[in-house]
Amino acid sequence: MNNLPQEFGTNLNESIDSVNTIDKPVRISAGELHKYVLGLIGVFVAIVITYPISMNRVAQKEKFVPYQSHVKSLTPEYKPVEPQAETATVPVAPTQTPAQVVTTPEHTLNRFMKSVYAVAYSPDGELLAASTAAGGIKFWDSKDRTITREFPAHDSLIYGIAFSPNSKTFATASDDGTVKLWGAKLGERRVTLKGHEKTVYGVAFSPDGETIATGSFDRTVKLWDVKSGDLKKTLTGHENFVYAVVFTPDGKNIISASEDKSIKVWNVQTGEVVRSILGHTAPVMSISVSPDGQTLASGGETINLWNLSTGTVKNTFQGHTGAVYSVKFSADGKTIASSGVDNTIKLWDVDTGKLTQSLESHATLVPSVDFDRNSAALASASLDGTVKLWNAR
Repeated sequence: MNNLPQEFGTNLNESIDSVNTIDKPVRISAGELHKYVLGLIGVFVAIVITYPISMNRVAQKEKFVPYQSHVKSLTPEYKPVEPQAETATVPVAPTQTPAQVVTTPEHTLNRFMKSVYAVAYSPDGELLAASTAAGGIKFWDSKDRTITREFPAHDSLIYGIAFSPNSKTFATASDDGTVKLWGAKLGERRVTLKGHEKTVYGVAFSPDGETIATGSFDRTVKLWDVKSGDLKKTLTGHENFVYAVVFTPDGKNIISASEDKSIKVWNVQTGEVVRSILGHTAPVMSISVSPDGQTLASGGETINLWNLSTGTVKNTFQGHTGAVYSVKFSADGKTIASSGVDNTIKLWDVDTGKLTQSLESHATLVPSVDFDRNSAALASASLDGTVKLWNAR
């Protein structure tokens, strides 16, 4: 009995001591407080510095989605939408060694602050235009290679550019889902084409200059009136992104290339599919029609030449070590230029199928090439921020 009050008193004293300890204010020395404040400042500075960098990296990754998607599509684990029609058998040519390797271009235009996504010569040969990731456009005089004007065209990157047949109008296709038409001489905006729900990647003028075709990530091809900007037709049938559009020389058909590995030929008047061309085993990123309208070149995992009348394959070129992003016929139809993931531009003899030259100077992917129709010049645009000019003879 006498032990209980003692034990109780002991426990009570311990409880009181613990309460007093809790209530006592914690005192921090000036030195510790200084270190604490400096630590908070350090964390704040780190957030301020690293957050914009992180956001910029995220933005850059988003901008590269089409390129990353295409590279990824060449890997076994990627399973894009399969075309429903039967796939044609494409004969595969052996990988070729170029007859000549050229490592020095004739000229490198002033370096861009951002990657260059597209390049195009005006049909009259007087201007060369290029677009950047920042949504800007630059024009050069093709003869003296001086900048004649530059201006911001879109708030986001520009994937596709094109001149009208008379060289007076210039079109820009952007990640913002719009296409804008500009006066090529003064750079004034004439009309904005709005109707696509997603990124517009491909753009092309009809031979008479009255219609413009656009291809979008919303899986459609749209035809617009150049003067009014009114939508004429929406062509549906692709099962994935549309990367490229081009008219046939007679203006009767529009051809489109897609992430779904197919190429479709459409009747411009009716909007119906005339023919589906199948055979690529990866997304088709680029197409070009020969000047005589008989042959179509397409770039994907290989470069294929097709008979447009029958849709059958004529030849296939292998020389790139990665995906092909751009193919273009020369003005005489005798040469095809191609470029892609392996940082190179290849020149091919159309008749023999031989790889004549490999142009190797860019530091990274080359998404666009274009011939000057009035000379032997070839321009290439790269994500390394340069435009290079080559002698394509």
